[in-house]
Amino acid sequence: MKSQVPKSLLTLIETCTSLQKLKQIHAKSIISGLSYNQFILTQITNSFLLPQSLNYATRLLIRTQEPSVFVYNSIIRAHSQSETPFVALSIYNMMRVQENALGDRFTYPFVLKACASESDMDKGREVHGVVVRIGFDFDRYLCTSLLNFYGVCGKIEGARQVFDEFTVKDVVFWNSMIMGYARNGMVFEACEVFREMVEVREVRPNESAVLALISACTVSKNLKFGREIHGFLRKEVTFGSNVKVGAALVDLYAKCGCLDYAKRVFEGMPEKNAVMKSVWKAAEGPSNSWRYFLKMGRPEEEGNRLGRWTRDLGVDLEIQFKMAFKSSWNNFNIVYIVQVYGMS
Repeated sequence: MKSQVPKSLLTLIETCTSLQKLKQIHAKSIISGLSYNQFILTQITNSFLLPQSLNYATRLLIRTQEPSVFVYNSIIRAHSQSETPFVALSIYNMMRVQENALGDRFTYPFVLKACASESDMDKGREVHGVVVRIGFDFDRYLCTSLLNFYGVCGKIEGARQVFDEFTVKDVVFWNSMIMGYARNGMVFEACEVFREMVEVREVRPNESAVLALISACTVSKNLKFGREIHGFLRKEVTFGSNVKVGAALVDLYAKCGCLDYAKRVFEGMPEKNAVMKSVWKAAEGPSNSWRYFLKMGRPEEEGNRLGRWTRDLGVDLEIQFKMAFKSSWNNFNIVYIVQVYGMS
């Protein structure tokens, strides 16, 4: 098929950088009688798989007689990764009904991704049945997609069944199960899988799984599991300087009321980017900010006196800010500080 295609046309397709010119090349292929050539069709379709031209590629597929599974896969993949995953499901249905094609092992992961994006449990279960029937249920990549689908849709028992039935688990498989539990707020189960994974020693959790675990511990205020995860991370060199993980740990300790631990993590990070600094500022809360506020260009004894007075009376920190705002200290840029902390 490829030998029958003029090299000049292939070169034009491969080097084209303009959507308008690509349409002209497509028109030329139609005039030349090459539009039905599967190789040319595949090359042109792939060139249109950009967000701004995806609709054109889809129309091209619909108007093509007997497109290959590869072309179907390309369009399904592009839509499943875009803002139109429902179109991916429509194209899959068209392939199954009109072409009576089953697809291959590269088809179904993207169909399942579209099902997860649309929370379409019925279609996802139908696809699962097809995968088992045609014998693709031992494909690791496809089973990982099934696991993710059930986890995203909140059907964690389905994800666990896929996980248990698959014997040879790689790092992606383990991480997907951890993230599935964490995403659904099942911290204990997520940590159990995490422990099993660590015991296996052949695989290690990746950044996404660790962040999902820490986030689940933070939301549930589960300091025990959070500290266990932190203990594991201390032994792993790859996570020692990870800013995202460090920021997540600072947030965990702060929201569990352990500011000392949060401070240790913050100060121990070799790199402190804007995200890390923002998390630490939020962790400090208004209390430390108020102490800093009292010391900004004011006599030490006056600041301490006002601080003791409000503390003894049990005055709320927000009220302290408002009192300061209404006091005679307006020449110390108090308006700016009040605006920063959202008070009026």
